[in-house]
Amino acid sequence: MFKNFFFLAILSGLFAFGVSEVYVNGYKELADFTEVASVTNILAFSISVTLLASLINFGLLKFIKNPKIGNLITGIIISGLSIVLMFYVIIILQQDPTFKNKTAQEMSFLFRPFLTPIMFIPALSWFTFKPLFIK
Repeated sequence: MFKNFFFLAILSGLFAFGVSEVYVNGYKELADFTEVASVTNILAFSISVTLLASLINFGLLKFIKNPKIGNLITGIIISGLSIVLMFYVIIILQQDPTFKNKTAQEMSFLFRPFLTPIMFIPALSWFTFKPLFIK
């Protein structure tokens, strides 16, 4: 059973990474923020969020007998985590990073709006692929 959750986490994390990379590369025309939003950072974030979602769902389904309630609680936790991360980026992360790239430094005021959608992509990909692995 855990094998399905693990493969769900890896596949959805890799998908989220791919979608995030397309988004980051599309944003490069405006400002290149890849110094902070590097390939390894995005891959690690995507895999960690989807793995966390799978662990939470697996754990809840072991303790809660009704799978609908376990899935509902998991959905609330993962959606809430994405919203909390979005508010972290917008509100708490007050100081924009310093970029070596001059164009990126001039456009640093766009860094937080750039980063905000990336907070939702792993959760969305996990919810998308979940029906393929978990019945």
